[in-house]
Amino acid sequence: MLVASAVFLPSCDKGEGPALGGKAPDFTLSDIRGNMVSLSEHKGKVVLVEFWATWCAPCRESIPSVNNIFEKYRGRGLMVLGISIDRGADARSEVDAFVKAQHIAYPVLLGAGQVEQIYGVRSIPMGYLIDKDGVVVNRHVGLMTGLAGNLSVEIEKLL
Repeated sequence: MLVASAVFLPSCDKGEGPALGGKAPDFTLSDIRGNMVSLSEHKGKVVLVEFWATWCAPCRESIPSVNNIFEKYRGRGLMVLGISIDRGADARSEVDAFVKAQHIAYPVLLGAGQVEQIYGVRSIPMGYLIDKDGVVVNRHVGLMTGLAGNLSVEIEKLL
């Protein structure tokens, strides 16, 4: 329990973003292919919303763990939605190339600023674990040692 608590401690931001135990705000964003994807499409599934960027070294380190979690649990009802906060005219192509190079298997969406603001993203990587009813169960901020193991414990409880 202590290890799980250490991994999912709130960040030092001003407490912005959805509260643990509260409803996760819905969003609709474009994926890297131009398709629109909404959080609400995944009601009835456990969802990990993971904010990151291609230029973020800790994000690059955590992505394989998130990818492994997705591969392990997607057949049991887990969805991972990666949200890139990359900006600029070439963001879509840069993120697409990064996704291919990293072999990311989960859907990757392009952030639009508003979603990051609503979710209180002040540091990346940052993720929210959302249960089947759309309730925020946990949040992790920064590169965490043992992220995959701790997420597995949380996800197992929710599936």
